[in-house]
Amino acid sequence: MQRYPFLKTLPKDELEFIEKIGASRGCLKKGGLVNYQKASETLIRELRAGKIGKISFETPKDIEHDNKKNIN
Repeated sequence: MQRYPFLKTLPKDELEFIEKIGASRGCLKKGGLVNYQKASETLIRELRAGKIGKISFETPKDIEHDNKKNIN
């Protein structure tokens, strides 16, 4: 992910993920604290604009379930 080079290793949880995005994209409040709202909005905006690349939120189990459902 060229846009988020700091994500070479996955964060341990969602909070750390948003913190890294906020810090790297300048979504900060006074005192250098991450503005979670702004960081989250930045992530969603970049996802929608396709700036992050193609991402699927489906898991293989989801796809398998949908395929079985469509066969019946």
